[in-house]
Amino acid sequence: MPAGPGPTACPVTASHTPAVHAAIRILRCLRESPEPIGVSEVARLTRLNKSTVHGIIRTLAAEEFLTEVADTKRYRLGAALVELAEAVRGPRAGVATARPYLDELARGLNLACFLAVPYAEREFLLVEKAESSRGIRVTVSVGERFPLTAGALGKAYLAWQPTSVVLDAIARLRLPARTPTSIRRTSRYLEELAKVRAQGFGESYGEYQTDTNALAAPVFDASGNIALLLLTVGFPRELPLTLMKRHGRRLREVADRVTRALGGVHRARQERSIR
Repeated sequence: MPAGPGPTACPVTASHTPAVHAAIRILRCLRESPEPIGVSEVARLTRLNKSTVHGIIRTLAAEEFLTEVADTKRYRLGAALVELAEAVRGPRAGVATARPYLDELARGLNLACFLAVPYAEREFLLVEKAESSRGIRVTVSVGERFPLTAGALGKAYLAWQPTSVVLDAIARLRLPARTPTSIRRTSRYLEELAKVRAQGFGESYGEYQTDTNALAAPVFDASGNIALLLLTVGFPRELPLTLMKRHGRRLREVADRVTRALGGVHRARQERSIR
């Protein structure tokens, strides 16, 4: 997952509202570009008519969704998008509280670390990222979404859900064979979730993306529900099997600290206290 050399052509999909769809493609194109780019380049990458691109960019810039770089006629994403992002993150308890812990974790593990939130009942949304000091950068970005059954994130979340919720998620989303090591059998997946509950963190050995290992741990709110998830990923040489347990325990320790900082209650401990 090292960073690529530059933007590639944006995929073309059907839309019942062409102007809105074109604006979305333009925004995503700007997101993928490592440098500000102009109308002609955006038109080439999005496969949209240049005059259409020009008109939409002018409108987006006027509303501050894009900003022109020093009268160069080249654009990058604007401040209005930050406001929208904050509106998405705002109701999610503890993102700001968790950010310093995320930075500390990335420094300690020397791996890219992320904050994710359960989103739309079917997936996870990445809302924060802390890079490692390594030369190789992970191309996973804030705003990316992953299915509810995705690798370490899915395990760390579903391990603390009722069995009926887990089975419903598997029925709706399946356990896809993304890689040769992906778990496909429901019985095996349920066994894996029991293991996650026992150790406090989820593991993925190249199950979601080939040659990428991952760890995730949940952060609980005051009601014992999962508010956030801490995630770290790396190539096997950066996150080898020999370090997975140690790093997983570190991830769980930091997640527990965030839970306490939020006044949260770990669901397993909450259930013990009720008994």
